[in-house]
Amino acid sequence: MWGRITVRRAFSLRQAAAAACIVLQPWVITVQAAGSAERHLEAARLELERRPDADSLAAAGVLTAHHDRAQALALVSKAADSAPERADLVWLQLMLCQQ
Repeated sequence: MWGRITVRRAFSLRQAAAAACIVLQPWVITVQAAGSAERHLEAARLELERRPDADSLAAAGVLTAHHDRAQALALVSKAADSAPERADLVWLQLMLCQQ
């Protein structure tokens, strides 16, 4: 039973990441044309952080993890707290704690 829930929830997180890419695509092209991929990642992270849903908060945490583990953990923890039934978010939180 847990395996099925985890797979379903992980797929949901992937769908949210794909949707974020689609929503932000026109913005990505504009920012990359300006020559600043790092600035684009920061802007995408801020936009995702402003959204109240767990998937957006988790995605913002993943985008933050490469330079600020404490902030990434805070965002993923907030996502996990807002959706305690999501095993994938708890797993992501544990992975950030271990690193």
